[in-house]
Formats: sequence, structure tokens, C-alpha cells
Amino acid sequence: MILQIVDNTIRPEMADAYMTAAKAFAADSSANDAGCLKMEVMTRAGQPGHVYIVSAWETEEAMQASSTFLKYKASLKPAFLGNQTTILRTV
Repeated sequence: MILQIVDNTIRPEMADAYMTAAKAFAADSSANDAGCLKMEVMTRAGQPGHVYIVSAWETEEAMQASSTFLKYKASLKPAFLGNQTTILRTV
């Protein structure tokens, strides 16, 4: 299993629009991407400019093959400032 944690830094004033698009992306990917076990949108108290997208995948190949993000990129991009991605693999 692969766990991908993406810490997105966003414009706080655009948080509502970003969250709406991020939740739609996560639901679409969870339902339709082959090999996506689950994708969730999360926040951490005290970090209003950060949104985490956490996904679990059967394989790294399935994660790399996903194209669902491209459907939501235009709606996410206006609020996006940067990100940091962590990939964890089951041993």
C-alpha cells in the first residue's frame, strides 16, 4: 500500500472555494480511480493556510496513473501557493 500526504499551502481568503474543489476531487478519485483505496481532505487546527489531501493506493503505479486531478486543477489553482508531498510505503 502507498500513502500519499500532500500538504497544500493555500491563500486563506480562498479557503472555502479551495475546500469545495478539493472535496470534489477526493470524492471523484476515491470513487473512480483504479487502485485508489481512499482519499480524504483534512486540516490541522492552528494552520488555516494548509489543507492536506491524504490518499491510500494499492500500488505506486495506480497512484501515478491517476488523471483525476487534471479535472480539478483549474478550480484548485487560484488558491494554491505551494505544496509538500510525502509518500509512505508499506514494508
